[in-house]
Amino acid sequence: MIQVGILGDNTMIQAGLRSLLQNAPDLEVVELSNLGNCDILVLCGTPGLGDSDLGERPLTESAPALLVISDEIEPFRSLLEALDDKFGLLSEDASGEEIIAAIRALFSGLLAGSPRLMRSFFSGEQIRGGGFNSVQELSPRETEVLQLLSLGLLNKEIAARLGISEHTVKYHISSIFSKLDVANRVEAVRAGIRWGLLNL
Repeated sequence: MIQVGILGDNTMIQAGLRSLLQNAPDLEVVELSNLGNCDILVLCGTPGLGDSDLGERPLTESAPALLVISDEIEPFRSLLEALDDKFGLLSEDASGEEIIAAIRALFSGLLAGSPRLMRSFFSGEQIRGGGFNSVQELSPRETEVLQLLSLGLLNKEIAARLGISEHTVKYHISSIFSKLDVANRVEAVRAGIRWGLLNL
């Protein structure tokens, strides 16, 4: 069960989020007094959040991942940068399905969010010393494979979806890693999000 906390400056929005998340079978909304023990903390319109708001767990490896639901990134930038990619960004018009999917992705260790907001946040950031211009363009098939990687599918499942062999899937994944200059699937998905290569 994924423990989810909610913080916001609008009680109606908080109530709506609570109702939405409580209907998901694998999510459990925790009380404000227990936010420090949650897996994912959802922030909606709460700039300036500090360590004290997270209970006894500071912004370290054990801190919850944050999902920010806001059209404004800057008030949250310093907080998110301290989390070492343990966050997601969604716009205020995100659907319930997008919110739940983002929470599940964050719990799995992935970045999640609106491509527009993620590109804005990571604008100017480089991947291992190289910028977007130094990243080789992915082929249409490689882009398809990267998209399926972002869904957490295994090689066998990707092969079945695309009607190709597992050997070919491994070849495409190896090529994706090389072109994006990454070492594993999580890094590949993060790079895909940063450069707008994925449709989330």
